[in-house]
Amino acid sequence: ASDKDADITLTGGNLVATCAAGQIGALRANVSLTAGQWYWETTYTTLPDAGYVMATGVATSDWPLTASSAMGSDLTQYSNAGPRHTDGNCYCNNALTGTVGAVAATNVISHWYDADSGTYQVRKNGGAWQNLGRRPPLTRSGWFPAASLTRNAVVTANFGTSAFAYAVPNGVNAGV
Repeated sequence: ASDKDADITLTGGNLVATCAAGQIGALRANVSLTAGQWYWETTYTTLPDAGYVMATGVATSDWPLTASSAMGSDLTQYSNAGPRHTDGNCYCNNALTGTVGAVAATNVISHWYDADSGTYQVRKNGGAWQNLGRRPPLTRSGWFPAASLTRNAVVTANFGTSAFAYAVPNGVNAGV
């Protein structure tokens, strides 16, 4: 990731994102998913402080990376959230689109984004795929893997530079 809020620190070859204590921020990968099908994984390495939420998903280049933009809650459809750690609920345009159940520290979220059809699916720890039922508008400049982090949360991305924890669906690009 190279596009981030100032309150996010990147380590581990830019694959580990940490939100500063008492802060809220977001980040986007530097690869736009404009065509084809893509698979990547995120591990919710450290959950945020009590009462705060983290999520991973996809976002456009228009999605603001500031404290005021929780992933999936914007009414402009600039982001589509995979599971929030508190309840596993997924949102787009501030509407519930699916759930994988509560996410604990070290859980792995698999992401499958089909840029050609605009479908986005997630699963937790290799479980059943959840089609989030919304097709983000394809008129934008593409979608990017993204995360919304709060207060001490840490997420680790695997874009294919190491072995994936779970099987990549057939016909899908293994990594971003």
